[in-house]
Amino acid sequence: MTIRSAFLLVLLAIPALAETPPDPKVEWPKKWEALAQKAAKEHAAIGKWASSKKLFNEAFPEYMRAAELDPNNAEAQKGLGKKLEDGAWVADPKSPPKKGSEAPGADVPGLLEEIEKKRAEAAKKLSKDFTTLADWAQKNGLKDEAVGLWRQIVDRYDPASEKAHLGLGHSKEGDKWVPPEDVAKREAAAKKLKEAPKGDPVSEKSDVEKSLGVSHSKRRSTHFFIEGPYSDDQIAELVQVAEAARGLFLEMIDGGAEDFAGSTHVTVFKEQEPYGRYVKVDQAIREQDKKAYAAAAGYPSLNPLSFAGWQGEKNWDYVRDFTAHMTVHVLFCQYYGFPYPAWLYEGISYWVTDRMLKTAKIYCSGFSTGAGGGRDFEDMREWKAEVKRQERLGLDPDLRELMGTDLSGMNMRRSMKAWSVVEWLVAERKKEFLSLMSELRSGSKPEDAVKTALGVNTPGELDVLWERYVRDKY
Repeated sequence: MTIRSAFLLVLLAIPALAETPPDPKVEWPKKWEALAQKAAKEHAAIGKWASSKKLFNEAFPEYMRAAELDPNNAEAQKGLGKKLEDGAWVADPKSPPKKGSEAPGADVPGLLEEIEKKRAEAAKKLSKDFTTLADWAQKNGLKDEAVGLWRQIVDRYDPASEKAHLGLGHSKEGDKWVPPEDVAKREAAAKKLKEAPKGDPVSEKSDVEKSLGVSHSKRRSTHFFIEGPYSDDQIAELVQVAEAARGLFLEMIDGGAEDFAGSTHVTVFKEQEPYGRYVKVDQAIREQDKKAYAAAAGYPSLNPLSFAGWQGEKNWDYVRDFTAHMTVHVLFCQYYGFPYPAWLYEGISYWVTDRMLKTAKIYCSGFSTGAGGGRDFEDMREWKAEVKRQERLGLDPDLRELMGTDLSGMNMRRSMKAWSVVEWLVAERKKEFLSLMSELRSGSKPEDAVKTALGVNTPGELDVLWERYVRDKY
């Protein structure tokens, strides 16, 4: 090689050596836009197929997701009843979005099965694509961008993705992935439960034992007298559950023990028959109401402070959950008075059992409408994902409607949203939440109460703020 040719090689190498790698922050918008457009096309294609089969309710959320990913996706915007006008997509009064289903009834099950297959195929592809970009973002120090992608994978495409859950900092409990903030809250509540007093054994016969001719184990603590046909160790455990639930409730409302004086008498039966006899001799219940009470799983009372229930074929975890749930009901009634808002009555009880036991095994109203998929959602670690799914699909109850619902109307969806609203306000706006309850207790209408306590004009505006919280935190 001549000196001249060697010199030329050096000159040619200089640009390559001097070239700097692309800035990830500059590259990110391009990569995300490309992925978002690709994903939008997948969703819009499913929406178009569903529309062609006249399954408009199935098409609508696909178009919504496509437009969310890529606002310029014409297929999605037209499916949402919009038209392009002066560079912006606006509602087209001549072509509103179609709702419902016009498919022949006999065809619907097969068509629904087919669309689920299409969704599963798209989810598999998109999960892989989102994971690839999340890996790239994480490798290049774009932590927030990576977290956003991991969250979309879990929410939309692969709820079981170990990589996505780990990217979100989740830890696994059995077969459930749990966010770190929930782990911390539940660990704190579990500590309170472990440290709660067990009470002292009581040997003398109770009035219940005398009137029914039964034999119970009994324990008394400062705030509870609990009895039932269980072992002394089991009754001690229920005393701990009741005391810990009481402590969590008082902590939530910033209340002092002096405001909740008196001991609550708790009676839990294994079978319905002695429970039914208990109802018959309970003088706190009006004669005309006893049949309904006997058919229930249990009930609380303020005069005297008490609650009773029966186990039946349910497991011991149900008895623990029942004890915690009903403890909070009694305390809430003492705190709030009558009539009480059912959404707070239920939402606060679930807030306590979620933290302390992770369960929702007692339903004060039959969950006849269900939340979807035939699941009962007794494990509250599943609630956040389900609440987010309902909110995304527009299946969650309107907050104004929820605030006006009585106890008989507290189905699964309403109970879940009630819990979620309580969870949000306690976590993010506790002072205003306590002010809201104070306003409602004083007789203010919900519209006036939310305006005074939370600074919003209507429950609808509060609903929008709740939606933002769910989308960001769940």
